Amino acid sequence: MENTIKTREIIHDIKTKDTSEHLTHFIKDAGIQIKSNDIGNREETSAETGAANNIQGTLKKTSVAAFDQAKTYTKNKIKAKRENAKILKETMVVDDPIHYSSPAPNSFKEKKYAKQMRQLNIAKHKRNVKEAKEAKTTAVTVKDTRVKVI
Repeated sequence: MENTIKTREIIHDIKTKDTSEHLTHFIKDAGIQIKSNDIGNREETSAETGAANNIQGTLKKTSVAAFDQAKTYTKNKIKAKRENAKILKETMVVDDPIHYSSPAPNSFKEKKYAKQMRQLNIAKHKRNVKEAKEAKTTAVTVKDTRVKVI
């Protein structure tokens, strides 16, 4: 095995930039494609009918584009309203107590059952209000700690 030093040959040429070739890369073709109709039945059209056809074509294109924009706008608005309603529903805190009216029961068992259910519903409502207040305070404390960290 021979021990040889590897060398690299470097060619020192001055490179020139061909600006005309470079700029042609960025030029786009401005041709408009026209949908061909039956060539055999095509009649010579005058300048007036050609202009009218062009205007009708642009009218159709703009109406389709406007319809698509309106459709996406309304979809986005509906989605935003649903998200806002969902957020409000989750973070809503009710301070006023809910008063339940119990129906006039006929027997002692029905009175007892109605009273128990009323108490359970009131307790459940109080728990929900308390959890909502706690969630709100924890969100505020998390926000405050994040501001302090920053």
